[in-house]
Amino acid sequence: MNRVSESFSSGSEEFVSTSIAGVVLSDVRFPPMTAMAEHEHPRNCVVILLEGDIDLSVSGTRLLATTSQLRSLPAGEPHATGFGADGARVISAEIEDEAPLFRNGPVSSLLGRVSDVRHPGIATVAWQMVREIREPDAVTGLALESHLLHLLAGAVRLANGAEARPGTPAWLVEAHDLIHDRFLEDLRVGYIAETVGIHPVHLARRFRVVYGASLGDYLRRLRLGWAASRLLGSDDPISMIASQAGFSDQAHFTRAFSRYAGQPPNRFRKSRLGASSSALN
Repeated sequence: MNRVSESFSSGSEEFVSTSIAGVVLSDVRFPPMTAMAEHEHPRNCVVILLEGDIDLSVSGTRLLATTSQLRSLPAGEPHATGFGADGARVISAEIEDEAPLFRNGPVSSLLGRVSDVRHPGIATVAWQMVREIREPDAVTGLALESHLLHLLAGAVRLANGAEARPGTPAWLVEAHDLIHDRFLEDLRVGYIAETVGIHPVHLARRFRVVYGASLGDYLRRLRLGWAASRLLGSDDPISMIASQAGFSDQAHFTRAFSRYAGQPPNRFRKSRLGASSSALN
């Protein structure tokens, strides 16, 4: 299982790779304020940003990455990459054309183009994959296959859902992206509506119809997904994570997190390793 990623090791300051069924998975750190000149990968790639900032340029278009986002890059797609003041940490999946797990139309379609999908559960599953890569055991291969398929299935559904709504107005997409980019801030419906130039009532109504949740519920899920990733990816005290996620006290956070993850945060942190996630269901 120790096949090394040559594509992502270049320019990195630390990386750990493993391979499963035609897929090379890597946990990679890139140093601050560095850049990679235009290059391409020999295999289809999926990249999830765990920490830091990534500025990607593809065909003259600038694409900024955020946490809770999955990005696909097809093989042979030229692109340049820059990293911000905190550097970046990513988990990447480089997928061979003949990989048996991914020989189907929907997944092939997702991998065959540059695409971005966002969901509060993506970072949580990605951190579980990091733990498996860094602390392997006899069932790590099975766990990684499960996590990766889970992520890709969720990404295909999200991408197809967006394509099924071609009439979604640009202002609603802008509101959605604003929430994803700034979900840890004290956002208000009135401010979001003013920013995108629409009445707050109309924004709230259309957001619920298109994205399947109220603005408040969607924002809360993003914060809880971020908190889940911090519980798995850091040793920060739960009280600190609760405060950073915008909860008034730890008891409130514990109740909300228990509804989100099915168990309180302390138990989640202790027992989630190796568990099968349902965050994208």
